[in-house]
Amino acid sequence: MSRFLRTRSREAFVPIAFCMVVALMAPIVWAQPPVTLTPDAEVVPEGPERPSQQPAIATNPLDDLKAQLERVQADQTTDAAVRDKLVELYTLAIAELESAQTAGAKLEALKQAANTAKSELDSVVQDLESPAPREVPPDPNKELVDLQAELTKKEAARAQAAQDLQEKEAELARRAARRTEVPKLIAETRQKLTETVAAIDAPRPEDEAPLITEATRALQKARRESLEKQIALLEHELPAYDATAKLMTARRDLAARQLTQFTKSVAKWQEYVNEQRGNEAVANLEKSRQMVGSVDVAITQEAQELVTLAEEVMKTRQELAGRIREASEEKRQLELQTRQLESEFKQLTSRADRAGFTNDVGRMLREHRRNLPNLVALAAGKQTREQEITNAHLKKLDYQSRQKDALEVETLIDEVIETRASDLDESTQQQIERDLRSLYSLRETLLQGVIRDQDSYLTELISLEAAEDVQKIETEKQAEYIAEHILWVRSTHPVDASDVYALGESVQQLLQSVLAAVPALRNDLFQQPIIYLLASLLFLLLMGFRWRIRRVLRGAGELASKRMTTTIQPTIVAAICSLLLSAIWPAFCAFIGWRLELSAGAASDSGVLGAVLQRIALFWFTLELLRQVFRPLGLAEAHFDWPDRSVTILRRSVRWVVPIIVPLSMLVLLGERSFEEVLRDSIGRFALIISLLFAAFVMHRVLRPRGPVMEEAIASQTGFGLSWMRYAWYILGVALPLLFVVMAATGYHYTARQLTWRFVQTIWLVFSMLILDSLLRRWQLMTYRRLAIDQARERREAQSEMEDASADAETMATILREMTKKLAESNAQLRHLLQLMFIGVTLAGVWWIWQDVLPAFRVFSRFQLWESGISTKLGETEWITVADLLLAIVVAMITLSASRNLPGFLEFTLLRRLPLDAGARYAISSVSRYAIVVLGAVLTFRVIGIGWTSVQWLVAAVSVGLGFGLQEIFANFVSGLILFAERPIRVGDTVTVGDITGTVTRIRIRATTIIDWDRKELVVPNREFVTGQLVNWTLSDAMLRVVLRVGIAYGSDTRLAVKLLLKVAEENPNVLSDPAPNVIFWSFGESSLDFELRVFVQTIQHFRTIPHDLNLAIDDAFREANIEIAFPQRDLHVRSFEQAIPIAATQSNGKLNGPPATPATNGSEGESMTKSSVTPN
Repeated sequence: MSRFLRTRSREAFVPIAFCMVVALMAPIVWAQPPVTLTPDAEVVPEGPERPSQQPAIATNPLDDLKAQLERVQADQTTDAAVRDKLVELYTLAIAELESAQTAGAKLEALKQAANTAKSELDSVVQDLESPAPREVPPDPNKELVDLQAELTKKEAARAQAAQDLQEKEAELARRAARRTEVPKLIAETRQKLTETVAAIDAPRPEDEAPLITEATRALQKARRESLEKQIALLEHELPAYDATAKLMTARRDLAARQLTQFTKSVAKWQEYVNEQRGNEAVANLEKSRQMVGSVDVAITQEAQELVTLAEEVMKTRQELAGRIREASEEKRQLELQTRQLESEFKQLTSRADRAGFTNDVGRMLREHRRNLPNLVALAAGKQTREQEITNAHLKKLDYQSRQKDALEVETLIDEVIETRASDLDESTQQQIERDLRSLYSLRETLLQGVIRDQDSYLTELISLEAAEDVQKIETEKQAEYIAEHILWVRSTHPVDASDVYALGESVQQLLQSVLAAVPALRNDLFQQPIIYLLASLLFLLLMGFRWRIRRVLRGAGELASKRMTTTIQPTIVAAICSLLLSAIWPAFCAFIGWRLELSAGAASDSGVLGAVLQRIALFWFTLELLRQVFRPLGLAEAHFDWPDRSVTILRRSVRWVVPIIVPLSMLVLLGERSFEEVLRDSIGRFALIISLLFAAFVMHRVLRPRGPVMEEAIASQTGFGLSWMRYAWYILGVALPLLFVVMAATGYHYTARQLTWRFVQTIWLVFSMLILDSLLRRWQLMTYRRLAIDQARERREAQSEMEDASADAETMATILREMTKKLAESNAQLRHLLQLMFIGVTLAGVWWIWQDVLPAFRVFSRFQLWESGISTKLGETEWITVADLLLAIVVAMITLSASRNLPGFLEFTLLRRLPLDAGARYAISSVSRYAIVVLGAVLTFRVIGIGWTSVQWLVAAVSVGLGFGLQEIFANFVSGLILFAERPIRVGDTVTVGDITGTVTRIRIRATTIIDWDRKELVVPNREFVTGQLVNWTLSDAMLRVVLRVGIAYGSDTRLAVKLLLKVAEENPNVLSDPAPNVIFWSFGESSLDFELRVFVQTIQHFRTIPHDLNLAIDDAFREANIEIAFPQRDLHVRSFEQAIPIAATQSNGKLNGPPATPATNGSEGESMTKSSVTPN
């Protein structure tokens, strides 16, 4: 007892002592100033700005920071900007501490995995060494539904095993990649830790708020802790990988073994299910046949129908079983192929990341690319699969509809008994009813079975489609990755002396391949003599008629050259003759290649030679077709009316292209298809270099900026922007082949081949579009010429009739002129539409040609030029790369082209079809042009990192300077915008501004062009139209009033004068009847009775000519009516003198010669007085 008491006393002493210490330390603790704990649990005295009433006791740095964040968010006394900054800093600090905790947890997991790796490895090895469990066959009496459920479980298990294997392989690939990344990450993280520690020790700015200083210190210390944890994790990562390397490999092997086992199990159970389906269908068929003989005669028809249905169901279920088996196997193969592709691709990318893109990696990329599934075939297979799924759905719906009809058992039984067994006794009817129920029950069983099989088939098809989609997505991803890198990897070494020495060996191997093809071709000749005989006869026939075809071609050219030709038939004949002449030798080459490939096999050297001959035959045919197009009196010269000097230059160039380029291209293709690298790297590369040098020479001859081809193309306006891009086209056409030469010589032989082939395809696309465009233009010209001749004939007939029908002559002439004008407009519109169509087709074709290599240009995004000044969400600064610069150039070029062409296209396609006048269409087109320029400029500068925030201060300064220095120009600019917005004037309006009157022909952003009545172009600043007085004679209504004043002599019949004036106005065709003309007796003048004739005309043109026409008509009408047009009367009073006034008169000067006049005489002097004035309405 005493021992127990002593023990309990010692145990009780500990809490008593602790309480005594706390009681003694309490005054000291409560006397200390308030503190705040940092994430490292360090005590930092609070400033006077944040008094605390309670001591801060932190149990966890992360919890303390979260509490501090809540206090900051709840504190409304702090400045909003300071509070936002504090919230940001504490949020980042919390994220750093959470990252540190995550790194610590991962570190413990790595240590735990390394410690338990040995025991787990033994367990996995034991599982690998143990024999695989044998598959237990199912119970033969088991239902089909149960077998299908078990099969579904096993398929799910196989899918899970495949996913596990994929995860294991992905983990191994990730670890392999991390082995090269971890050392770099350790160095980078140590550097960040050093910078963070230095930042902690560095003094903070004196003007910084204490709260922000405190939060910044907390963030820095939290970051330090996070970096320390990350370094510890990285340092233990590779040792942990070494410790668990065997375990991960063993797990991967075990997952692969389990997948194989589950795959075999699924295949076995699929056989069980299919076998059970067949057995069930056969059993149902036998059962239905037995019921035929056991049922009553009255329902034999139903029994026979049941047998027919059973036979149909059995056949369908057997077919479905085979299709399900095929779909399941195809899905398994697809999944296996996709996993293999993924595994090989991961190994390839891992090797590229470790060793870089070396020659070996480039070779592996090309081989992997050849092994990828064909995307076109995958797309076609998807369409086929969708059709199969649709057909299966329809078949299932058909069986479900038949099943629904069979569910009405009672109704069917009553109907059969009433129609066939109503006169039988009751027991027979009951037996028939039982037999019918058995028949309908078996029918329901048959339909349920086939519907169940249709569901299984649909499930397999949908799963197969999903597997195809997965493979397609994976193939596209890998193809894009390979396309992005393959062009920038050397395919061979740069050209050196060894390649020249290897030429002899290459030529020897090439001759051996050609000689080896002779026996294969001879054997095929003996085996298929009929084919060779028919081909020889056709070839000899074409060769024998070649001179006649040329004569027909020349005749068609001579006929087409005549200016009165109105049919397209000669051009069609010439095109057919050109095709026949071009196809003779290429067809012979293609036939030899076809027979070689079939007889020798595609994998042999002779088969490769045959494939090359077929491909080169197509290339040869296109070159021959060009030669025939440019021949004298050929399509280009006689039919397309291409300039003579251009055709001559092109004819001479193409004449040398065929004998030089065709053999060299054949050597290039043989080197590309050959299995021997010596052929590809020596003779194939040298042939490519020589052909590219010759192509550069041809481009120089054809595309010289001052050469005949470019000059005549610019003059005829048929070039694609040649007038201002001739030098760019020349540099592009000559520099690209030379660039490909350099690439091939420096080891990028594969890249040079690919780019050269697409360059050639682009050239052929452009030439094909030019020829097709010329053919359609020829057809358009012939149509237009025929219509024009018909209209000219009608015009002559109308002119011959004008002598007999003078009243309708002017009307007929006007109608014919309008018809000719509309014909010309339709012809221009059709030509413009065809041009736009061909440009669109050409751009689409260029994109299709280059789409495979476009991802390769992403490499330019790796070359950084300058910082953009824009930060990402992670705080990193974006860089402007070479790709951004190239994109900016492309955007600028597109903007320039769009600003020139898009407004016209908009007017042609849309605006002309809207109820808008010419001025509105012009305004919309002009505004759209300026909008395109502004938008393109904004996008261009945005791509290269020059945003509004970067230049707004510069824009503000420049705006102020320009506002003072270019005040008038800016005033005109703003006035131009007002004119486009309010549209007080439009193109075609007749206006008067100041002392200028004329027709508006052009409205620009600074000034407007007016043509006056003297045909002088006047450029008027836009400010005059906004701030000055403007008269628009045709703004809302083009109708104008004309006022003519006429004075007649006193004593004339005024009412008759009114009638005559109205008659003259009504007979004039340019005077409107609504409003009607009117006449006003204006006043009694000094010498005349004054009248006003007021008429209205439709246009300003009539306003200027109508006074002349009406004055002539009024004069004629008044003369016929003997109405005198008055003239001013003047009375002259002469005083009498005492002596006569001598008057000297001579006959020579025309004056009177006679006696002196009487002293008092009255005289009057006449003056015509037809007054005319015009007043706008």
